Amino acid sequence: MAIEIAPQAISAILLSGIAGAFLGPNVVNYARDWVPLHTFVGSYIALALMVFAPAIILLWMKPPPNTIEVGKVQGRTIRQLAQQPNFVLAVFAATVSYALMVFLMTATPVSMHVMDGHSIDDTGIVIQWHIVGMFFPSLFVGKLIRRLGHRTIMVVGIFALMICIGVSQIDQTVAGYWVSLVALGVGWNFLFVSSTALLITSYKDHEKYRAQAFNEFMVFGFQAIASLTAGWLLTATSWATINLMSLPVLGALLLTIWWSSKKTKQSY
Repeated sequence: MAIEIAPQAISAILLSGIAGAFLGPNVVNYARDWVPLHTFVGSYIALALMVFAPAIILLWMKPPPNTIEVGKVQGRTIRQLAQQPNFVLAVFAATVSYALMVFLMTATPVSMHVMDGHSIDDTGIVIQWHIVGMFFPSLFVGKLIRRLGHRTIMVVGIFALMICIGVSQIDQTVAGYWVSLVALGVGWNFLFVSSTALLITSYKDHEKYRAQAFNEFMVFGFQAIASLTAGWLLTATSWATINLMSLPVLGALLLTIWWSSKKTKQSY
């Protein structure tokens, strides 16, 4: 993949997630009573079948030919790659975007339905539009990255997450949750697409598996931690409080953007 078209290619792939915004919640509602006396067990069965379906397509997928002789070029280690400001920023931004998004999204249904008494239907609609917010910006964010740069789009993503946090402090109505979760989705998209596109610029072709594996380990490792702790922290505090917990992380990301920009300019 040519580096200059990477942002648009990533956006095009994520754009397909819009279909999931409408398909997923409807499948959950349709299948939730498949198993008598066990509400939502059928939903998990249906979603498991949906996850398995792409495996059929992958059976026909052939990996691109390896143009580099195995063992001939070792490439840099993770420690050496991490000496690049762009690599550090890309991995950190991707990790933060996914961890915060999963942290707040996982807590939303419990906060809305159990703690604030909103209906399951309203909760489903909010999650549905959150997913639209996650993937709809893919229509244009790739072009914005090419025009404005990776760091600028990251800052815009952080601003969207700040809107999510701000609204959560003053409004726990259905409309308030809707605004917060849409802003959360948009912020995730801007941060994740820009960080993924920036990561591609920080390694050579024969280093991609090592670099991408480390990035995926960080992103999904912290995503798992965020998912496991969201419910516990929500019940121990409140919806407004867990949103405020995101502020120090966003502050650290802003500092990392500033640091990497300064370091990159000094290298030229």
